[in-house]
Amino acid sequence: MYLTEITLQDEAAARLFPSNPYNWHRTVWKFFPNRQQRDFLYRVDYNSRGLRLMILSAARPLAPFSENCAVFKCREIPESFLSHTFYRFQIRVNPTKRIMVDARTGQRVEGGMRVPVTGDRELIAWLSRKGQSAGFSLPALTDPDDSRFHISVLPEPRLQFKKKENARAHHASVQFTGILRVEDEGLFRKTFMQGIGSAKSFVSPRRT
Repeated sequence: MYLTEITLQDEAAARLFPSNPYNWHRTVWKFFPNRQQRDFLYRVDYNSRGLRLMILSAARPLAPFSENCAVFKCREIPESFLSHTFYRFQIRVNPTKRIMVDARTGQRVEGGMRVPVTGDRELIAWLSRKGQSAGFSLPALTDPDDSRFHISVLPEPRLQFKKKENARAHHASVQFTGILRVEDEGLFRKTFMQGIGSAKSFVSPRRT
């Protein structure tokens, strides 16, 4: 496994990562020209130096835009990194739930429709449910009086963009920060590489 940090200055960032996030994954694929299956996760942030792209991948990425990079760092993650019990994490996810009745019309929706999960309590409950199948639990729920286990919930502005054939899509991302406890190492390793929820985001735990 490899963790890569890339910083692009404003001009290069605008060209390589246009405003429509649906196209971002096409740009990231260029770092892995010989891979047939997607085995990477990525995260895009902005800081004082420009756009920062973080990639977690099974293979070492190439550097197709090295002339535009203010920073290009890649390091291998040792196997031992995922053998601990507690991790501090920061994760950006797209929490959704399926409803069968459209609240606006009162009509039943065939097959249901996905809508964003809202409210801190509901969002933390969503993350806890995901953890059950992802190999981790949230100590904040079993020991709520311990401030060390506090979970921070930060909803981000909702994105609207066009997908294929001009279909519109919505992405309501939320950033969680806190501490998790590994309950099943095998499941947690899989989650570390595959992400959580729809519109997969990038889990970046740091050992506590």
